[in-house]
Amino acid sequence: MHQARKGVIFFVMFLFMIQLIGAVKPSVETSTEGVGLEIEFPIIEVFPVNSDIELNFHIFNSTNFILDNTSVICYLHMFNVTGNHLVSGNLTYDPTELDFFYIADKSLFKNYGKYSYVVYCHDDNEAAFLGTEFEVSTIGLSQEETGFHTLGMVLGLGIIAFLFLFFAWILDKEHSLLRIILMMFSVYIMLLIPSSLANGFFNTTDNIINILMWFMRLFFTYLFVYLNYVIWLKTKLIDYGMINRRK
Repeated sequence: MHQARKGVIFFVMFLFMIQLIGAVKPSVETSTEGVGLEIEFPIIEVFPVNSDIELNFHIFNSTNFILDNTSVICYLHMFNVTGNHLVSGNLTYDPTELDFFYIADKSLFKNYGKYSYVVYCHDDNEAAFLGTEFEVSTIGLSQEETGFHTLGMVLGLGIIAFLFLFFAWILDKEHSLLRIILMMFSVYIMLLIPSSLANGFFNTTDNIINILMWFMRLFFTYLFVYLNYVIWLKTKLIDYGMINRRK
């Protein structure tokens, strides 16, 4: 059953690969605002709500030599969605990764929206600063990405519903029960389209997986019963001499 569920999840995600089409963004940005020092940091534009946020920075001097906390000090000021101070403090140095970091507690990010922060670093002779923003959303995707996922969801649901109706249409009367099952699940899936538009991609995915899992259970149950019925019927016909037993 676990393998079947994995197969369904893979099938659903395959239908939504259109969501992944898009421009590739740079993963690292360097700030040169200041005199001499450079602050390099990974670009993370969106974080999920109610999650700790870790920000990491590498500091270089004018000769591209990476600096540690014995020669440079860094501060961070973070602002909430209304522009008010949220938290501030010194960055902590990690000698293993050779970077400065700051971990903001998840209790600070209970609201969706745009947050921002400023980092300032200096040594005895040089300094640099950067200012950037990030978004906090339900599952760590921007509004544009969420909309793209939802579009893929709607297209995928339409394809699945069409396939169910198509197979229901081509089946003969011998499989009337299976035709009813296919049409029933097709209707259920089409009803999920307005739900996905209203609630978003990830709030609807579990419903789709559950529906497909139930369909697979009913389909394989029907197949098992049908094949056993065919075997039983053939055996009876042989017993009554209506068909010849294969030699």
